[in-house]
This record gives sequence, C-alpha cells and structure tokens, in this order.
Amino acid sequence: MGTDSIQPSYFQIKEFLDEIEQEAVAQTFAKVIENSNFKKPHKHITEISAEQIKEVHVFKLLCEKIERIASQKFGAVELNFINLWLVETKSSNSRPNVPPYKPHFDAERRIKGMIYLHDVKTEHGPIHLAKPINENQIEQKRKALSKKYSILGENLVTLEEIEGNFEAMVGNAGDLILFDTNSPHFAGLVKKGFVRKVIRFDFEHTSFISPKAKVKRILKKLGTGFIR
Repeated sequence: MGTDSIQPSYFQIKEFLDEIEQEAVAQTFAKVIENSNFKKPHKHITEISAEQIKEVHVFKLLCEKIERIASQKFGAVELNFINLWLVETKSSNSRPNVPPYKPHFDAERRIKGMIYLHDVKTEHGPIHLAKPINENQIEQKRKALSKKYSILGENLVTLEEIEGNFEAMVGNAGDLILFDTNSPHFAGLVKKGFVRKVIRFDFEHTSFISPKAKVKRILKKLGTGFIR
C-alpha cells in the first residue's frame, strides 16, 4: 500500500474509554511521569518507547486496541508503534508563534491516537484539525522538505490549502482523536489557570518511510554511520 492510498484524515471516537479504564489510565499516567527511567523530551512531556511500553501493562493493552482501530479507520495494515507521549500542558508551555501552535503538517508522517484524560474545552487548548484540499500536494511538500524546513517554515499550511475551516477537537474524558499528520493541524493555546492532559500514541506505516531513511535506520541498527 503506497502513501497515496492512505488519505489524510481524522476521527473522533467518543467514550473510547469507560470510567474504569479512565481511572486506570489516570493512575498510570501519574506514576509514569514521576518515574526517572522514562525520557523527558520536554519538561512537560514524558516519553515511553516501543521497548518500554511492554513494562506498562495498561498502556500496552491500550496501544494494541488503538492500533487495531487505526488500521481499520485508515485502511493501513501493519502499523508500527513508535512511542507514547504523556503530556501535561500549561499556559506557560504554549508558544503561539511556532509549530505546533501554527497550522502545519509533520515532517515525519505518523498516524497518532490522542486520548483526553479530562474534559477538553476551548480553554484547554484542544488540537485543531482540517482536511487538505489537495492531499497529494501535502505529501509531495513533505517529501521535498529541506533540512532547514522548521526555520524556513516549509511545513506550514495556509487557509487556502484546507477544506473549510479548522475544527477544534473539544471533547470529554476518554475520547480518542485519531489523525494522520498529513492532515493540517495545530495545538490550541492553553489559557492561564487551565491544564491539558493527554496521552498520544504514535504509529508509522512502512509506506511513510523514504528508501533513504530505511537504509539509514538499518545502518543505525548495525552501529554504522556511512550515510548521513
């Protein structure tokens, strides 16, 4: 299956977790963010790798459940789990002038599953999503990104490139937001006095990876660095 057959899209699945599951996830979230064995890419984010998730039973089962649903929704079999982020965002963490707070698509294409740990209203800064007018154009732009794409803003998206308007994905505790990162998106700003807690599972389809990137990964596993 090529990338052209996986069309950028997004879905909101209401009440994905029941109240018992929500409590189990909330308790696990609290324990993991205090565990120094897990990496913190940012001060408000804790990361669980594909290897580490085996150690966290609640998240492992949830990962498998989301992977099955994502495969059905996107028609993408053989998804590979990359990592899980536990995110607790406050207003002080928001940076309105840069991605992820400006409309964009991701340089590395992923299918992501985000679960709200509490009711998320406008004040909590929900993710905003839209469908691109030209789906293939987004993919071609992604493949052509330079090494300085972030500085140059090459992955930013204008309103002329989307269908209609961005949709603020407000929702309730336990809702699941599934989206392909080729779908234009941005994070909402968290207002002062509010906090947004989510967990986000990242998956990759083999067709998302360029041939050169695949070779780099193989060489990295072998402990070599001939291709840069």
